[in-house]
Amino acid sequence: MPAIEYYDWPNLYPVYVLGEAYLAARQGKEAAAEFQKILDHRGIVLNEPSGALAHLQLGRAYAMQGDTAKSRAAYQDFLALWKDADCDISILKEAKGEFAKLKKSALLPSPPNNQPFWPTNHRRMKTPQCCRTDRFTDG
Repeated sequence: MPAIEYYDWPNLYPVYVLGEAYLAARQGKEAAAEFQKILDHRGIVLNEPSGALAHLQLGRAYAMQGDTAKSRAAYQDFLALWKDADCDISILKEAKGEFAKLKKSALLPSPPNNQPFWPTNHRRMKTPQCCRTDRFTDG
């Protein structure tokens, strides 16, 4: 098989990048639509990382819109997919920290002026340690 045919598969990575651009521009509704396209076409994404990460980014987009219920569901989907991942992966640490904040914010009253949960400096947030010690024991 010629090499060019190998790389001629349909690909949703440009959709993922567009969704990230919408997130960076704080356009949650548009970002959610792009990430939902990826989830709606799982047969194209197959086992590419962008397929699993679309759940996380969809959760962030919903959080940006202030829709905590949908955001929590998307975060839970992502964390379920990555439940056996190495706990030192930075994006997993970020996701667990963001999800914990999201769960905590659901117990608190709404922020003033309907401000969304998602902070503007989300890439620089510090997250707590997430490692489970039970993963490394015999038994």
